[in-house]
Amino acid sequence: MVSAIKRYLLLVSVIALAVMISSSVVFASTTKVNNKKYTHPSFYKSSLYRLFHGVDVSYWQHDINWNKSKADGIDFAIMRCGYTALSKFALHQDSTFIKNYKNATKAGVSVGIYYYACATTSTEAKKEANYVISILKNNDINNQLPVVMDYEINSGRTNSVYNSLVKKKGKSAARKRFTNNAVVFMKTLRAAGYEPMFYSYRMLIDKDFSKNYRFNMKDINGSSQYRFWLAQYSTSISYKGNMEIWQFTSTGRVKGMSGNIDRNFWYYPLDGTKTTDGTTSIRKCAVTLSSTEYKYDGDAKKPKVTVKYGTDKLENGTDYAVSYMNNINKGTATVLVHGKGKFSNETYTTFKIGDENVTTDKTTVTDSSALIPKKVEGVKLSSDIDNRTLTVSWDKAKNATVYQVCYKINGAESWTRKSTKNTTYAITDLNKKDTVIVKVRGKNTTSEETINGKYSETLYKYFGSNKNTLELDDDCKVTISWKKPSVEADSYSYTVKIKRAGRSPKTYTTEKTKLTKKFKENCAYSISVTPTLTINGKKYPGSAGAITRVYVAYTNIKSIKPVTGGFKLKWSKLEGEGKPRYKIFVAENKDMEDYQYMTKSKKVTETTIKNLDSGKKYYITMKPYIKIDGKMFNGKETKVKSVTTE
Repeated sequence: MVSAIKRYLLLVSVIALAVMISSSVVFASTTKVNNKKYTHPSFYKSSLYRLFHGVDVSYWQHDINWNKSKADGIDFAIMRCGYTALSKFALHQDSTFIKNYKNATKAGVSVGIYYYACATTSTEAKKEANYVISILKNNDINNQLPVVMDYEINSGRTNSVYNSLVKKKGKSAARKRFTNNAVVFMKTLRAAGYEPMFYSYRMLIDKDFSKNYRFNMKDINGSSQYRFWLAQYSTSISYKGNMEIWQFTSTGRVKGMSGNIDRNFWYYPLDGTKTTDGTTSIRKCAVTLSSTEYKYDGDAKKPKVTVKYGTDKLENGTDYAVSYMNNINKGTATVLVHGKGKFSNETYTTFKIGDENVTTDKTTVTDSSALIPKKVEGVKLSSDIDNRTLTVSWDKAKNATVYQVCYKINGAESWTRKSTKNTTYAITDLNKKDTVIVKVRGKNTTSEETINGKYSETLYKYFGSNKNTLELDDDCKVTISWKKPSVEADSYSYTVKIKRAGRSPKTYTTEKTKLTKKFKENCAYSISVTPTLTINGKKYPGSAGAITRVYVAYTNIKSIKPVTGGFKLKWSKLEGEGKPRYKIFVAENKDMEDYQYMTKSKKVTETTIKNLDSGKKYYITMKPYIKIDGKMFNGKETKVKSVTTE
């Protein structure tokens, strides 16, 4: 997986960092592999992660005895399904991929996929990702682990294009393009139902290590958007960013494989990974094992797995895939269930391998961890502007006995932390111009020492809204306008939601403070405007402002004739369905102050108004309106006309 140039660069990075690592980083534990001790990163704790051993292989490891490799402690393999040529944009399938996949799967080794990418544009990146998808679908590949973009930019046309772009537009532009290539590749995989992962090595991704880094990791893995596999050939890790798999050597040895082998540690997080938008977390499902105990006999144990979402039984290969880890030797084996298709994230349970005779009773398990709170999901914010309250709500998290709500108002330096046993919390006494940041985590207080879960996704909120005004012209066009919030921000945008009565709403986004749309005549519409502020790169959505309503219907005054102590009024008839009415306004001044009004059904097109002062001038206007579910929708007023009574 690693070229000669890459190996040289990695060796240089290891030598340069040796002293820094030993003096500046604290590590949790060590593992010996091939008689060499490797120190795990400081985030790794056995109570929060499972450690699994794996390899990555390609054509260069074409003759593998996977049964021997599995017995040697290899639980997973990430194998190359294809590659792009170095000299031109030509896509190729790895000739050993299908054989390796079938034999590894048969031996009980869990499989992930990688593609050696050489995209120089986002269009090429999308073609590469779609090529990977076609290989997997055409060969019915039920991979358990993520599909990885191996992106190295260290030779060939990819390197040439990058360096050329640096000369023409600078390093920032080059990084931006190639970072976007990676994001497009992984977005394409995720849209097709595959779990994406990014692979590269430290020289290219760590700006604290090399000024010639080539990827902006905040756009790839800054908030765990995509999982990350790091290559750093050393006995310890000095990279400070997020990562899940560590490729720690390219000269490893594994039984059943000849020559040098890339070896990897996978730090599997017990509280799961991020649930993909639009999918259901597999952690909401119940997992049933055919047995939770086995007697050791040297063979791999694979209890039958059944997964249900409510009463629905899920299908292996379509809805999930299963991995068995550490399932040969005595001790605790792990079963991982990976969501696929409509499901994402992962859940796990364990079973025992020992000396005692065992039962085969089925045991239903949703998560074998009895103490670690699950990551809080489903966090929502609800504003009550009038009562100056922002209510935070979230889904119940398993193993959490209490919850900690953390928030900052107007960019405060420190978090305010509040505990509650409920799944809601109200932040009070807010002002209409406040900005708020909120996150929530579960805490388990049943043991002597409180165990904290992972924080939820951080949410940002502008505690404010926009009032809007409407102007209806004679051509069914409605102009919606509003004012910019009086809060300093880098930029402002507005979401305008327009709902026609009886129809689903339509949503528009604009950076202006006005929007004009043509509506359908004789229909009623509800409109709201929600502002969003961008501050230091973060978006703070506000609340929907007061709903305004309009009835796109027209009438006009055809004639006004004076009569004794009043006048006779005629107007044009309303069209359309429903039960609209007319509202007639009468005032003693043309500004229509202190008016009186009366209503008429749409069937009536004339009326005589009496009991007015004789010989006096009156001003008249009228407008159509309609009531729907108790809500008033007003149309456009006619021009003001006048009449002097007899």
